[in-house]
Formats: sequence, structure tokens, C-alpha cells
Amino acid sequence: MRDIYRIVVQPGEPYVSRAHGIGTIEHVILATGSARIGPEGNAVILRPGDYVSYPADTSHVFEATEADTLAIMMIENT
Repeated sequence: MRDIYRIVVQPGEPYVSRAHGIGTIEHVILATGSARIGPEGNAVILRPGDYVSYPADTSHVFEATEADTLAIMMIENT
């Protein structure tokens, strides 16, 4: 099963997500702005056009570093 989201985030406190089910993967394409995204302790900075995927069955973070950061996120449950 796959869920797709359009996310607009503002700078501020990072959003830390708890672990999803075992085998869950998140895919993120950044459209505008800048953000730190990925597993806690191993997140990366994305800029427009960048893509990242990571296991979401551990804690992970999404932190906008610019105003009106827009991302497309797909959550893939296996």
C-alpha cells in the first residue's frame, strides 16, 4: 500500500515521527524551500529537486529550514 502527501512546512521545531510498521519506507521529493529529512541522527538537507528515501520503521525527522517548504512524500508499506 502507498500513501502520497503534499506537505507545506514552515521553519520551527522539527517534526519527529515515531517509527511506522516494520518495512515501511518513506520517499520525499522537495519542490521548494529547504529541509532536513530522514532518520534521526542521519537526516540530510534537501533542496528543490532533491530526492531521499529512508526506512521509516525507526524515528525520523522533517525540519523545514526555509519558509513555505513544499515536499511530496510517499509512504510505502510492505
